Amino acid sequence: MAKNEPLRRYFYEIEVMRKKNYPSINDIIWYLEEHDITKSKRTIERDFEQIRNNFGIYIDYDTHKAGYYIQEDLSSNLDSFIRFLEVANTAQLLLKGISETKDFIKDIEFDLRGGLLGTEHLHILLEAIKKQQKIRFSHYNYLTEQKTDVLFDPYFLKEYLGRWYVVGLREDGEIRTFGIDRISELVVTPLWFEKDKDTQARENFDSIIGLVYSYGKQQRVILSFSPQQGKYVKSLPWHHSQNVLEDNENELRISLFVVPNYELFQQILMHGADVEVVEPEWLREEIKGKIMDALIRYK
Repeated sequence: MAKNEPLRRYFYEIEVMRKKNYPSINDIIWYLEEHDITKSKRTIERDFEQIRNNFGIYIDYDTHKAGYYIQEDLSSNLDSFIRFLEVANTAQLLLKGISETKDFIKDIEFDLRGGLLGTEHLHILLEAIKKQQKIRFSHYNYLTEQKTDVLFDPYFLKEYLGRWYVVGLREDGEIRTFGIDRISELVVTPLWFEKDKDTQARENFDSIIGLVYSYGKQQRVILSFSPQQGKYVKSLPWHHSQNVLEDNENELRISLFVVPNYELFQQILMHGADVEVVEPEWLREEIKGKIMDALIRYK
């Protein structure tokens, strides 16, 4: 537990800066103490240095507002870092509970539907990404029900809905995403690769929901939710571009600026009668057609 204590501090230091505008050093110290962490001003300042050096997250002090803040324009991996800290802090809280009582585990119900399949590959993939070494593996395709041998330049790992994916370039230069739960015979080759500066593999995901992207244009999508469902949509946004247009007793209306893809369709359809596509008209008609097809199947 002790070796992971810095991650727990980082979690609460970042959290207080996101909850409170420009917290002072005393604000941060008090917030840590509320979570049973007692550290000096110097330790906290060293934490900020480590966060910058190890994770590329820049924390600065504003003399006019007499408080600390995150330089979001310089911290390109901020969302991923926050998610990493959330996972790490949750794991430490669970370990703490288990250490206090052997019966603690019976009070936890995990999702056992296979979301962790393939995680034994994570360390190998991370090493290959860091060292920029090509990897070779077999990948099983659900549609063709066949395995394909792949030589791949791994760029980064991506989590989506509890599963992990590796994103990079195939031999033909095409950006691809492979679920690591369907990877076997993984080998890190002695071949090196240089990341293509013109390939915006990570940036392409900024314009979509989920994993399936194309090079289509981003569009404004307006959705109307029932008031009850709207509460969930506000607490767990669909996309970073989500903007609330109306929020009253009749509806929650939001706009998204995305490239429409398979996952957007799935998200809309899974909300059933609690959502209506307002625009664009073509998407409204597409969803309407899928609902009619479903109705025919039930007849």
